[in-house]
Amino acid sequence: MSKTVLMMLLVIVGNNTMADWVAIGTNANFTSYADPTSIRPSGNKAKMLSLIDNKTSLIIAGQPYTSVKTQHEFDCRTEQARRLSSTIYSGHMGSGDVVQSKFSADDWAPVPTRNLLEILWKLACGKS
Repeated sequence: MSKTVLMMLLVIVGNNTMADWVAIGTNANFTSYADPTSIRPSGNKAKMLSLIDNKTSLIIAGQPYTSVKTQHEFDCRTEQARRLSSTIYSGHMGSGDVVQSKFSADDWAPVPTRNLLEILWKLACGKS
């Protein structure tokens, strides 16, 4: 196992035990959470974990899953965001088996207004 993959797994396992999830939005299908204790500012940028907890199981690659934990990076000055990694879990609130993981960063994109990502951006960047 490469050192990079091992480090990412340690970050995720460590964040599982320390997460302090706060609900930031809900609808008929899921509840979205943020972990303010995971905010890591660095210059004009900040990283933070979020979690989507589905009310019913969904299917990806033929396997059922219920929750998705994502690490985001936000550019607080330019109002942009990108996903750094995500892990899909079989159980609620990031529990159960890992169904799928992605550890490559997406491209930067503008933060959409009136959207859960905007709420996360405001929280991570200390905006009101």
